[in-house]
Amino acid sequence: MEHSGFLSIDYNAYGSALNGVNSVYKVVFFTAALIYGIAADKFAVYLFMMLSMLFITVCMGKIKLGYYFRVMRIPAIFIALSIIAVAVNFSATKTGLFTLRLGGINVFVTEKGVKDSIGIVIRAFGALSCMYALALSTPMADIIEVLRKFRLPEIIIELMFLIYRFIFVLLDTLENMTRAAVSRNGYGGIRNSFCSFGSIGKNLLLYSFGKANATYNAMESRGYEGRLAFYSEDNGIGAAEVVLFILYFAVMICLS
Repeated sequence: MEHSGFLSIDYNAYGSALNGVNSVYKVVFFTAALIYGIAADKFAVYLFMMLSMLFITVCMGKIKLGYYFRVMRIPAIFIALSIIAVAVNFSATKTGLFTLRLGGINVFVTEKGVKDSIGIVIRAFGALSCMYALALSTPMADIIEVLRKFRLPEIIIELMFLIYRFIFVLLDTLENMTRAAVSRNGYGGIRNSFCSFGSIGKNLLLYSFGKANATYNAMESRGYEGRLAFYSEDNGIGAAEVVLFILYFAVMICLS
């Protein structure tokens, strides 16, 4: 199943070679790595996180490398915008490593700006790699069961799951609406593009309300009483997982 050109993350999580690993272990491992990496705030730690999580997800989890980079491309757009804001400066005088004259203003890049931008990229992708490693190895139903074991309020779990599901439903609907508009020359010219954009936004909003109501009615007809129930089966934590946990964090501590 595809959503806006991307395979469902849950689809890949179920097919991951790490799907059979204990869910509590995976949630604790990846979350602890993320928290420690943020707390350490060291370039080497973030770089280690980024490369090690890539190895865990692709090599150990058997997730396709091309798909991994495609899902990483989504937040890369926002990271790129933040890099531009940090690296690029404006001045009336010519300065910096590189300067571009635009009218009466100099657009320039400094050495500090370049270093800060590289640091932001490594930090962002190091943190993202932890979250993607968890998402691409643990289905949402298993994560929900782990959160229940940690006594997270039921209303938060329910909202989290429904929002997660609706993101993919709406993306799929948006793709179909956009394809239909393109086939009718809805984006032929600026005026048509704005009209199509507004119509798609309006119809998508109305569709989301209708879909939410239909989903709730379907849940009630199947015995929903305020608690989402999922089948979850966890294996025990083996000696190999314990050793990996200890070695991984030993390396992180040495790098920090």
